[in-house]
Amino acid sequence: MTDFRIRATAFSRRSVLRTGLAGAAAAAVTATLAACGSSSADSGKSDSGKSGSASGGTVEVTTARGKATAPKNPGKVAVLDISLVDTMVELGLTDSIVAVPKKNLPERLKSQFSSDKIVDTGALKEPDFDSIAQAGPDLIMIAGRSAGLYDQLTPISKNVLDFTVDPKDFLKSFTTMTEQIGAVFGKEKEAKKKIEEIDARVEDIRKKAEKLDGTTAILMVSGGKVSTYAPGSRFGGIIYDALGFKPMVESTKDAAHGDTISFEFIAEKNPARAFVVDRDAAIGDEGKGAKAVLDNDVVKRADAFKNDSVVYVDSHAWYISSTGIASLNSILDDAEKGLAAAK
Repeated sequence: MTDFRIRATAFSRRSVLRTGLAGAAAAAVTATLAACGSSSADSGKSDSGKSGSASGGTVEVTTARGKATAPKNPGKVAVLDISLVDTMVELGLTDSIVAVPKKNLPERLKSQFSSDKIVDTGALKEPDFDSIAQAGPDLIMIAGRSAGLYDQLTPISKNVLDFTVDPKDFLKSFTTMTEQIGAVFGKEKEAKKKIEEIDARVEDIRKKAEKLDGTTAILMVSGGKVSTYAPGSRFGGIIYDALGFKPMVESTKDAAHGDTISFEFIAEKNPARAFVVDRDAAIGDEGKGAKAVLDNDVVKRADAFKNDSVVYVDSHAWYISSTGIASLNSILDDAEKGLAAAK
């Protein structure tokens, strides 16, 4: 029997049990399909009548793990990352999705996936493996927070694609991953158009941002604490590297979570403008909002706050789904607000 256990440091005992059950469910599904000869791959159709993986052949794609062979035009897709759900919707592929993490969807997408026919995969880092297996996906797509689940998902479906975007080379990586998603689903033209639109916006913002005086801070507020980001980080890869804003700090110890800083640090570094991410709002936690946390006399000594050159961003787009097409456009909207605030 395949061992589905995962490290205790990564998951709780309850998660390990759930993962083990998922493996059993996946094995049972595989055995049943093999015995009955009724899998979507055999019939070329999914249960809902969509084209299955066999009907479209295969395509070679580039993923975050290297080259991979994927089913062409898979009919049933489990998408475990919100950025990927975002991109699938933007490419007109909503009908292919049979499973998503519903709790973490932005408000603009919830109605599209409210049907009971769409499986809720649960938490981003600790999904419900049983539900994923029961959805019988031809393809599972992962990225970011779900990327570490690759080995636990391959027994459920042999087709698991990791489309994680590299923040250290954000724009190039985003372009590649979006193109590859387009290639899997025969949406190359649509993907190319979306990429070209984003490239044009990035170029326009960059030309203006590079002319700005002073530095720009990226601040994230969570549980009353403030952290900041540098080039090459999850947010800095976009704002600093791709868009050309000058960073308040050149490096941080933690590229994913940023470095925790004090109010005095912000005043000392004196950024000319700031983008603020409210993590609690992004994940649905209650608590003191980012604006209230930063509303104090120490922080107000910094030019950004003194001159009202602060953008409280679309936190869900920045924190949860930044590498999706629509979310990236929301980030570019915020960047343009930053340019306007600088004038």
